[in-house]
Amino acid sequence: MKIMPFRQRSNEQVADIRDIRDTFEQMFEPFFESGLAVPRRLPSLFGESLVPPVNIAENDKQWTVTCELPGMQEKDICVETRGDSLVISGERRFEEESKKGDWVRVESRYGSFRRSIPLPRNARVEADMVAATFRNGVLEVVVPKIEPTPTGKVKIRGS
Repeated sequence: MKIMPFRQRSNEQVADIRDIRDTFEQMFEPFFESGLAVPRRLPSLFGESLVPPVNIAENDKQWTVTCELPGMQEKDICVETRGDSLVISGERRFEEESKKGDWVRVESRYGSFRRSIPLPRNARVEADMVAATFRNGVLEVVVPKIEPTPTGKVKIRGS
């Protein structure tokens, strides 16, 4: 089975989304110029949502799904099997530390995310068969393949 690469938005779509976001930022700019310790930029509601990239690899025995989750902790990530899909969800929390002074601009993405990855029929999606590890900001989920049923000839008995 060949896996198709994720299809990116066209440059025109991205430009339209950025125009909308910039309009919102300009509209709310006066509220953020008061000298308060608040971000000068609105959260990216359009086009830059927190959707972590996922890579899927296959070999003879398993499917391996890797998901980049930098800055997250294991306790904030959930991996589930639902039907024939693998669901990865979590939340990246903003932990403000004012030791470095007042925040003037925050561009890091924070919030909840959820990725549902449909798996092929030969993937064994029982939760107790799937293994997940999280190291250095990368989640790796290994989904074993179902062993093919051996073929054989059935002997027909006469009456």
